[in-house]
Amino acid sequence: MNLIPKLAAILSLGLQVSCAHDDEPVQPQTLKFYKQVPGWRAQATNYLLQDYPRQDKRGQPFNASTRKLRCIKLNNYGCIKGPDKWRGAIGYDSARHTAFQDAKYSLMAKAYLFKEIYVDRGKKSLNAMFGEYAPSDDCVGSDANQNEDGTCTKYNDVDAYTKFLARNLGMYTTDENGKRVLDVFSDAKILNIFGQPNERFRQLMKYTSAYEIGWRYAKDEWIEYGIANMNRACINPSKERCPL
Repeated sequence: MNLIPKLAAILSLGLQVSCAHDDEPVQPQTLKFYKQVPGWRAQATNYLLQDYPRQDKRGQPFNASTRKLRCIKLNNYGCIKGPDKWRGAIGYDSARHTAFQDAKYSLMAKAYLFKEIYVDRGKKSLNAMFGEYAPSDDCVGSDANQNEDGTCTKYNDVDAYTKFLARNLGMYTTDENGKRVLDVFSDAKILNIFGQPNERFRQLMKYTSAYEIGWRYAKDEWIEYGIANMNRACINPSKERCPL
Protein backbone atom coordinates (compact mmCIF):
# COMPACT_ATOMS: atom_id res chain seq x y z
CA MET A 1 0.00 0.00 0.00
CA ASN A 2 1.31 3.45 -0.94
CA LEU A 3 1.59 5.50 2.26
CA ILE A 4 3.08 8.62 0.70
CA PRO A 5 -0.26 10.44 -0.01
CA LYS A 6 -1.50 9.69 3.52
CA LEU A 7 1.78 10.81 5.06
CA ALA A 8 1.73 14.07 3.06
CA ALA A 9 -1.83 14.80 4.20
CA ILE A 10 -0.90 14.19 7.85
CA LEU A 11 2.14 16.46 7.61
CA SER A 12 0.08 19.19 5.96
CA LEU A 13 -2.53 18.98 8.71
CA GLY A 14 0.19 19.18 11.30
CA LEU A 15 1.54 22.36 9.69
CA GLN A 16 -1.86 24.02 9.89
CA VAL A 17 -2.32 23.10 13.54
CA SER A 18 1.19 24.11 14.57
CA CYS A 19 0.86 27.58 13.07
CA ALA A 20 -2.47 28.35 14.76
CA HIS A 21 -2.72 30.14 18.08
CA ASP A 22 -5.46 29.43 20.59
CA ASP A 23 -5.35 33.00 21.90
CA GLU A 24 -6.27 34.53 18.53
CA PRO A 25 -9.43 36.62 18.92
CA VAL A 26 -12.68 35.74 17.21
CA GLN A 27 -14.09 39.28 17.06
CA PRO A 28 -15.35 41.93 19.49
CA GLN A 29 -19.01 42.06 20.39
CA THR A 30 -19.44 45.40 18.62
CA LEU A 31 -17.99 46.13 15.20
CA LYS A 32 -17.12 49.78 14.57
CA PHE A 33 -16.85 52.02 11.53
CA TYR A 34 -13.29 52.75 10.41
CA LYS A 35 -11.68 54.84 7.72
CA GLN A 36 -8.35 53.56 8.97
CA VAL A 37 -7.20 51.25 11.75
CA PRO A 38 -4.74 52.79 14.22
CA GLY A 39 -1.24 51.51 13.57
CA TRP A 40 -1.89 50.52 9.94
CA ARG A 41 1.42 52.01 8.78
CA ALA A 42 3.41 49.80 11.16
CA GLN A 43 1.37 46.82 10.00
CA ALA A 44 2.15 47.61 6.35
CA THR A 45 5.85 47.91 7.15
CA ASN A 46 5.78 44.53 8.89
CA TYR A 47 3.72 42.61 6.33
CA LEU A 48 4.15 44.15 2.91
CA LEU A 49 6.77 44.36 0.19
CA GLN A 50 6.76 46.92 -2.60
CA ASP A 51 7.61 45.97 -6.15
CA TYR A 52 6.65 48.83 -8.41
CA PRO A 53 6.65 47.78 -12.07
CA ARG A 54 7.23 49.90 -15.13
CA GLN A 55 3.58 49.52 -16.10
CA ASP A 56 0.41 49.41 -14.09
CA LYS A 57 -2.31 46.75 -14.40
CA ARG A 58 -3.74 48.47 -17.50
CA GLY A 59 -0.40 48.59 -19.29
CA GLN A 60 0.06 52.31 -18.60
CA PRO A 61 3.25 53.85 -17.16
CA PHE A 62 3.17 53.26 -13.42
CA ASN A 63 2.54 56.35 -11.30
CA ALA A 64 3.44 55.82 -7.65
CA SER A 65 1.20 58.74 -6.63
CA THR A 66 -1.88 56.73 -7.63
CA ARG A 67 -1.11 53.82 -5.27
CA LYS A 68 -4.17 52.55 -3.42
CA LEU A 69 -4.30 52.83 0.33
CA ARG A 70 -7.96 52.28 1.25
CA CYS A 71 -7.74 48.60 2.14
CA ILE A 72 -4.18 48.89 3.44
CA LYS A 73 -5.49 51.35 6.04
CA LEU A 74 -7.97 48.66 7.12
CA ASN A 75 -5.24 45.99 7.46
CA ASN A 76 -7.14 44.20 4.70
CA TYR A 77 -4.83 43.06 1.91
CA GLY A 78 -7.57 41.47 -0.18
CA CYS A 79 -10.26 44.16 0.11
CA ILE A 80 -12.46 41.45 1.65
CA LYS A 81 -15.99 42.27 2.80
CA GLY A 82 -18.31 40.70 5.40
CA PRO A 83 -16.86 41.95 8.70
CA ASP A 84 -19.24 39.87 10.81
CA LYS A 85 -17.80 36.60 9.52
CA TRP A 86 -14.04 36.85 9.86
CA ARG A 87 -11.70 36.10 12.72
CA GLY A 88 -9.85 39.21 13.85
CA ALA A 89 -12.45 41.60 12.40
CA ILE A 90 -12.97 44.80 14.40
CA GLY A 91 -15.13 46.81 12.01
CA TYR A 92 -15.86 47.96 8.47
CA ASP A 93 -15.76 50.95 6.13
CA SER A 94 -18.53 52.58 4.08
CA ALA A 95 -18.40 49.78 1.48
CA ARG A 96 -18.44 47.03 4.15
CA HIS A 97 -14.78 46.14 3.65
CA THR A 98 -13.57 44.41 6.77
CA ALA A 99 -11.27 46.26 9.15
CA PHE A 100 -8.93 43.74 10.76
CA GLN A 101 -7.19 44.05 14.11
CA ASP A 102 -4.09 42.57 12.50
CA ALA A 103 -3.33 42.14 8.80
CA LYS A 104 -2.52 38.45 9.21
CA TYR A 105 -6.25 37.77 9.51
CA SER A 106 -6.86 39.25 6.07
CA LEU A 107 -4.31 36.84 4.60
CA MET A 108 -6.01 33.94 6.36
CA ALA A 109 -9.38 35.09 4.99
CA LYS A 110 -8.11 35.51 1.46
CA ALA A 111 -6.55 32.04 1.38
CA TYR A 112 -9.76 30.59 2.81
CA LEU A 113 -11.82 32.27 0.08
CA PHE A 114 -9.59 31.07 -2.75
CA LYS A 115 -9.85 27.44 -1.65
CA GLU A 116 -13.56 27.74 -0.83
CA ILE A 117 -14.36 29.21 -4.25
CA TYR A 118 -12.16 26.69 -6.08
CA VAL A 119 -13.16 23.54 -4.18
CA ASP A 120 -16.60 24.06 -2.62
CA ARG A 121 -18.09 26.28 -5.30
CA GLY A 122 -16.32 24.46 -8.12
CA LYS A 123 -15.08 27.63 -9.83
CA LYS A 124 -11.88 26.34 -11.40
CA SER A 125 -10.74 28.95 -13.95
CA LEU A 126 -9.48 32.44 -13.17
CA ASN A 127 -12.52 33.87 -14.94
CA ALA A 128 -14.91 31.81 -12.82
CA MET A 129 -13.02 32.34 -9.56
CA PHE A 130 -12.82 36.09 -9.85
CA GLY A 131 -16.35 36.38 -11.13
CA GLU A 132 -17.07 35.32 -7.53
CA TYR A 133 -14.26 37.18 -5.76
CA ALA A 134 -14.75 40.49 -7.60
CA PRO A 135 -18.16 40.25 -9.36
CA SER A 136 -18.87 42.65 -12.18
CA ASP A 137 -22.00 43.99 -10.46
CA ASP A 138 -19.99 45.10 -7.43
CA CYS A 139 -18.35 48.48 -7.02
CA VAL A 140 -14.55 48.62 -7.20
CA GLY A 141 -13.89 48.95 -3.51
CA SER A 142 -10.16 49.53 -3.36
CA ASP A 143 -10.45 52.79 -5.33
CA ALA A 144 -13.38 54.13 -3.28
CA ASN A 145 -15.44 54.57 -6.44
CA GLN A 146 -18.66 55.68 -4.77
CA ASN A 147 -20.68 58.85 -4.72
CA GLU A 148 -21.77 60.40 -1.44
CA ASP A 149 -25.20 58.77 -1.80
CA GLY A 150 -23.59 55.34 -2.06
CA THR A 151 -24.10 54.86 -5.79
CA CYS A 152 -21.23 53.32 -7.69
CA THR A 153 -19.06 55.20 -10.18
CA LYS A 154 -16.93 52.25 -11.29
CA TYR A 155 -17.62 48.50 -11.29
CA ASN A 156 -15.24 45.56 -11.16
CA ASP A 157 -13.73 44.58 -14.50
CA VAL A 158 -13.39 40.79 -14.21
CA ASP A 159 -11.81 40.52 -17.64
CA ALA A 160 -9.05 43.01 -16.81
CA TYR A 161 -8.51 41.45 -13.38
CA THR A 162 -8.14 37.89 -14.67
CA LYS A 163 -5.93 38.88 -17.60
CA PHE A 164 -3.66 40.72 -15.17
CA LEU A 165 -3.43 37.58 -13.04
CA ALA A 166 -2.88 35.24 -16.00
CA ARG A 167 -0.10 37.46 -17.34
CA ASN A 168 1.73 37.53 -14.01
CA LEU A 169 1.15 33.82 -13.36
CA GLY A 170 2.42 32.92 -16.84
CA MET A 171 -0.83 31.26 -17.86
CA TYR A 172 -1.09 31.11 -21.67
CA THR A 173 -2.77 28.92 -24.23
CA THR A 174 -3.09 28.80 -28.02
CA ASP A 175 -6.26 29.91 -29.81
CA GLU A 176 -7.81 28.35 -32.93
CA ASN A 177 -5.45 30.36 -35.11
CA GLY A 178 -2.36 29.17 -33.31
CA LYS A 179 -1.90 32.51 -31.56
CA ARG A 180 -0.56 32.57 -28.00
CA VAL A 181 -3.17 34.14 -25.73
CA LEU A 182 -3.78 34.56 -22.00
CA ASP A 183 -5.57 31.57 -20.49
CA VAL A 184 -8.34 32.65 -18.10
CA PHE A 185 -10.85 29.87 -18.88
CA SER A 186 -8.91 26.65 -18.17
CA ASP A 187 -8.50 25.06 -14.74
CA ALA A 188 -6.15 27.34 -12.79
CA LYS A 189 -4.71 24.30 -10.96
CA ILE A 190 -4.01 26.04 -7.65
CA LEU A 191 -3.88 22.81 -5.61
CA ASN A 192 -1.39 19.94 -5.72
CA ILE A 193 -2.24 16.25 -6.08
CA PHE A 194 -2.91 16.08 -2.34
CA GLY A 195 -5.46 18.89 -2.54
CA GLN A 196 -3.15 21.39 -0.83
CA PRO A 197 -2.20 24.90 -2.03
CA ASN A 198 0.69 24.83 -4.49
CA GLU A 199 3.07 27.50 -5.79
CA ARG A 200 0.44 28.95 -8.14
CA PHE A 201 -1.87 29.40 -5.15
CA ARG A 202 0.91 31.36 -3.44
CA GLN A 203 1.46 33.49 -6.53
CA LEU A 204 -2.28 34.14 -6.67
CA MET A 205 -2.11 35.43 -3.08
CA LYS A 206 0.68 37.75 -4.16
CA TYR A 207 -0.74 39.16 -7.38
CA THR A 208 -4.28 39.68 -6.15
CA SER A 209 -2.77 42.02 -3.56
CA ALA A 210 -0.74 43.69 -6.29
CA TYR A 211 -3.97 44.35 -8.19
CA GLU A 212 -6.08 45.35 -5.20
CA ILE A 213 -3.69 47.56 -3.23
CA GLY A 214 -1.28 49.00 -5.76
CA TRP A 215 1.66 46.61 -6.26
CA ARG A 216 2.15 45.90 -2.61
CA TYR A 217 1.94 42.31 -1.47
CA ALA A 218 2.66 40.30 1.63
CA LYS A 219 6.07 38.91 2.42
CA ASP A 220 6.48 35.20 1.72
CA GLU A 221 6.44 34.19 5.38
CA TRP A 222 3.08 35.89 5.89
CA ILE A 223 1.61 34.35 2.76
CA GLU A 224 2.63 30.99 4.24
CA TYR A 225 1.03 31.96 7.55
CA GLY A 226 -2.24 32.86 5.83
CA ILE A 227 -2.32 29.56 3.93
CA ALA A 228 -1.41 27.46 6.98
CA ASN A 229 -4.16 29.07 9.06
CA MET A 230 -6.85 29.58 6.43
CA ASN A 231 -9.19 27.02 8.00
CA ARG A 232 -9.41 29.27 11.07
CA ALA A 233 -10.38 32.38 9.13
CA CYS A 234 -14.14 31.93 8.91
CA ILE A 235 -15.78 32.16 12.34
CA ASN A 236 -18.56 29.67 11.64
CA PRO A 237 -18.07 28.00 8.24
CA SER A 238 -20.30 25.03 9.11
CA LYS A 239 -23.46 27.15 9.32
CA GLU A 240 -22.99 29.74 6.62
CA ARG A 241 -20.53 30.50 3.86
CA CYS A 242 -18.12 33.26 4.67
CA PRO A 243 -18.90 36.12 2.27
CA LEU A 244 -16.77 38.10 -0.10
